[in-house]
This record gives sequence, C-alpha cells and structure tokens, in this order.
Amino acid sequence: MISTHNLRARISPKGDVKLFQIASGCVATGVSPDEGTLLTAGGLLSTVTPVAAMKPATGKLGRLHGASETLIGSLSATTGAGASYGGTTAYRVTRFGADGKVVKATPVK
Repeated sequence: MISTHNLRARISPKGDVKLFQIASGCVATGVSPDEGTLLTAGGLLSTVTPVAAMKPATGKLGRLHGASETLIGSLSATTGAGASYGGTTAYRVTRFGADGKVVKATPVK
C-alpha cells in the first residue's frame, strides 16, 4: 500500500503487514511489470526500491535555473539493471538507473 503521506505498508497474501519508509515521498509512483521494483518520487528526490529486499536507493534531479520543478505523475519502473522513466512539471523526461540515481533529464521539444 502506497499513499502520498508517510503511510506505507507491505501486505502479504496471508495478511501480515510490514510498514516501511521511502525517503523521496510518494507524489509519483510506479511498479515494474513483474511487481519486483517500486519507483517513487517526491519533489526532486527519486527512490528505486527492490520489493523483495525493501532496501531503497535514492537519487536527486538537478534543479533548473530559475524554475520550480517536481517529479510528477505515474512513473514507469522496469526490472533488474534496466532504467525507469518519469516526467516533471517543467516538461522534462527523466531516466533513473537501477541504483536510484538520475541518469538523464531531457526537455520535451
């Protein structure tokens, strides 16, 4: 269960609940097709979390000069060493590595 507040829980098929925190917040979220990777973002911070280990890796998007910007919307998370993608309020497409770091942010033309 993911919410935009600091309320996050992993619920097993048996109903066991384990609470967890994500440093980036959850303004935007995405899950890989195999449900093995969770990508969340809040402000300029992004977090990639392998679901099995629940050990998040956090990255940060660089600021644009003179502009207010945040990561938004649904993020596309992929699996393994693949990349994840998201968008920003300043119309940049952002690519994240499996380590949570921002690989590239490209303006939409």
